[in-house]
Amino acid sequence: MNSMLDATLQDVAEETFATLAYLMPLGEQERAQRDSAREFAAMNLRLLQEGREERILLAAAGTPLPFGDDAACGTACAVPSGMAPSAMASPNGLQRLSARVAFSGRFTGCIVLTIEEQLLEPLAANMLGMLGNSSTSQEQQFDALGELSNVICGNLLPKIATPQDVFKVHSPEVLSAGTATANCNGLRSQARVSLWLDGGRAELLLYTDHPVAMSADTTSAASILGS
Repeated sequence: MNSMLDATLQDVAEETFATLAYLMPLGEQERAQRDSAREFAAMNLRLLQEGREERILLAAAGTPLPFGDDAACGTACAVPSGMAPSAMASPNGLQRLSARVAFSGRFTGCIVLTIEEQLLEPLAANMLGMLGNSSTSQEQQFDALGELSNVICGNLLPKIATPQDVFKVHSPEVLSAGTATANCNGLRSQARVSLWLDGGRAELLLYTDHPVAMSADTTSAASILGS
């Protein structure tokens, strides 16, 4: 992996999420708290699968469990009062959805943006300017995810190419997470970054048919053509 390429991809993704979808990256402390809560929920899920619900009920009764750190996790580490263990959702078990955008030019490749399903609603609502209690349709959510990935691709390519390069960016495809990466077979993974956002996590991967060289003093303005 190219650390400069990773940093560029990270910057482009965070800026695009913030300006287009109004979803801001979490700070280090917020990320640590979110990860602690996720770990706790994953352990609870394992207890449920093992038929050991009584351990989770102890947490609801206020008895400390022999794992996790309640002080670090905060209120996220407690089972809400009155909630049955079977009603708890595991963040690690969330469904994920991907958008894939292919491009061709001096080098060929694709980007794959994968987000947790819970991000679809705020993503679409923010991009469409929907306020209040209005809900978005699945079609609107998929369109928003595809458009976001398309903009990220369009913003990234000029930063990793030369002024002489011309790229054709193809229409985004919204797919299951596994299918999207499988469709990039034959391409090399060049960069991979994770984003901890307010509301969930996202991951962005860049694949190309050969390594992308970047230098610290490179300034570029490659031409981008839509499909």
